[in-house]
Amino acid sequence: YYDPLNANILIYTLSITLEQMMQLALRVELYFKGLGDEVPIKNHSLHEIMFRKLPFLAMYIVALVVAAISYSEAEDISDRGEVWDFNDLPMTITAVIYLLELLYEFSWYFGHNCFGKNKDVRTYFVPV
Repeated sequence: YYDPLNANILIYTLSITLEQMMQLALRVELYFKGLGDEVPIKNHSLHEIMFRKLPFLAMYIVALVVAAISYSEAEDISDRGEVWDFNDLPMTITAVIYLLELLYEFSWYFGHNCFGKNKDVRTYFVPV
């Protein structure tokens, strides 16, 4: 049984995972090849890689694997009256990851700028 919705979800999660990999590659490139003030560039890039890009990339890979399993084991669910099923799991995971990213970004910038031990934000933040 072929469900086009499962194919769309697989393509969507694959594209988000590839986009996260490209962002990780850009941060690694910035870490090693960044020109300018080296201390903030390296601090900010390393923090972005270790605490943001890698963990969230791992979660997006989980969503991709679940979408691939859902695509490979598709079944006809048109006769069931369920509100939520296994096929909705990849989109639920990606939505939760997106909200976690927003929460992390807000809490890091707010906490680091307002309550951080080192008030010199220039050593940790590189405007993009």
